[in-house]
Amino acid sequence: MQQIKRSFPNLGDEDYVSSPFNLEYNCIAYAAEDTSRWWWPSGVNPARGFWPSSDTSVSIENFIDVFKVLGYVVCNNAEFEDGYLKVALYTKRGVPSHMARQKCDGSW
Repeated sequence: MQQIKRSFPNLGDEDYVSSPFNLEYNCIAYAAEDTSRWWWPSGVNPARGFWPSSDTSVSIENFIDVFKVLGYVVCNNAEFEDGYLKVALYTKRGVPSHMARQKCDGSW
């Protein structure tokens, strides 16, 4: 938990839920609703990562493009909308570092 607080200092204690460390999947895979693989652009670790694109850059645009292929569209707010599954891409200095999926109660 302390690492999360150091990495994302603007998060309040009630702004996130943490899950146990798991080598089978990560936050990107969880956001994509795939808990069987580790998702990350394969340029980082080709032997380990799954990425449904030939673009291996760790960029906001690449993550958006991959999630568009999954059927997501860019929206302009984080408000809960019944019937829609929203994900959020977190960045550190402009580089993707975490994703979250919105829960049914509107929290992340």
